[in-house]
Amino acid sequence: MGQSVHFCGSTMPGPFDSIGTTVQVNLVMMGMASSNGFSLKYQIASCNRTYNGNSGQIYSPGWPGNYPVDSYCEMTVTSSPGTSLSLYFNSFQIEAHRSCQYDGLLIRNSSSGTDIATLCGMALPDPIFAQGNRLWMKFYTDNSVTHPGYSISYTASFNGIGCGGNITGVNGSLTSPGFPSNNTLRQTCGWLLSAPARRTITVRFTSINVFGTAQCDTNYVEVYNGGSESNPRFSRYCSSETIAPLHADTNQVYVKYVSSGSGSAPLFRLVYTS
Repeated sequence: MGQSVHFCGSTMPGPFDSIGTTVQVNLVMMGMASSNGFSLKYQIASCNRTYNGNSGQIYSPGWPGNYPVDSYCEMTVTSSPGTSLSLYFNSFQIEAHRSCQYDGLLIRNSSSGTDIATLCGMALPDPIFAQGNRLWMKFYTDNSVTHPGYSISYTASFNGIGCGGNITGVNGSLTSPGFPSNNTLRQTCGWLLSAPARRTITVRFTSINVFGTAQCDTNYVEVYNGGSESNPRFSRYCSSETIAPLHADTNQVYVKYVSSGSGSAPLFRLVYTS
């Protein structure tokens, strides 16, 4: 699992929270220009986190290694007013129990205070589509069995629940709105997938299904080799077909989804790696 960020110039960067327990810092200087360099401080971070913004990734403590025993972490995710948050699970391994008594991830709608789900086990959960722009999460573990935990992408949509947004990170996933249910709304959604600089993205559809008779001009998914519809298009997909992996030339891919509201819109899930 890679994680990197690059800083230059004279603007003070924000804090950097590592995924694991080690961080490597590289200083690259080219040419004869001189500068005052940098000074930084580091400390062991709490697993309690606040995520503000319209996209990002959330990891369990110690990821990609096993999470520690006797953990209790509270997290809040807040996006822009007027948006709705979506959580997409890239990886999930938490000690299984029918009521998640030992280890688990509780997800709650902050606006209403209602619980959305309590998750554990080895199966990849379905996406979480919040009713608003705030989510509260609690991760807890007991004093025995541990596993790698979770990697989650979150994004905010301005166009309705689960309809579009930006997903950033080394890897991620996304689905059609309301997945795994079929979408009966008339919608056009767009997602921008962005990996770190100097990486290239590979997209793999893990599921795609079209109910009834698909019409490729009114119900389809498109994937573009770049960050917008102005880039070359890989193809338009409108049937229950096997799609070979799509290898982009850059660190961005744009995914467009169109539903006529007729009930034959593609139901899909995809993952990307870089």
